[in-house]
Amino acid sequence: MISIKKYIFLFVLFVTISGKAIITNTDGEIVAGILPEEILQFAKDMSPEDIKILTEMASMKHQFGSQNELIEAIKEKSPELAVKMEKLIDGIMHKYNVLSEESKNFIKELGGKLNNFNTLKEKVNKIEELKVFASSFLPAYGKLSDNAKEELKQIFPMFDFLSMTLPKIVDVDSHEN
Repeated sequence: MISIKKYIFLFVLFVTISGKAIITNTDGEIVAGILPEEILQFAKDMSPEDIKILTEMASMKHQFGSQNELIEAIKEKSPELAVKMEKLIDGIMHKYNVLSEESKNFIKELGGKLNNFNTLKEKVNKIEELKVFASSFLPAYGKLSDNAKEELKQIFPMFDFLSMTLPKIVDVDSHEN
């Protein structure tokens, strides 16, 4: 079974790589208010070589049995990047550990869906992947208590952002599970 640390690590890889590539303002600053500060700072500090290494590791993520194996593979390519990744993961895990059980369970369930996200090879399937993810994410998020939603909004604001943005960009009604 994959640990919550690995889910968060995979999510961090996905968001950080995507964040560096597409979540930017016209002036090149990474959008604040959506991602945790640790991820924003990590993305700002990434070098082109770091991005290359993380992109390579993300494409090989299923070959690693644990977070430690993945960190070791990164360490072989860049010891400095491995230290930055460990610091990032520790910061995210600290935030995760203070969440209520309801919020933690939501993230665990979401982790399984994120693990399967971005597995199709053809770009034409990306919208379909997003629809599949949205059709799982939106109802699960909608069932959360107001307290859990507020907690997630404060600690991991991307969930609130996704809950408002996904319905605007994908027609989840046309995709039934």
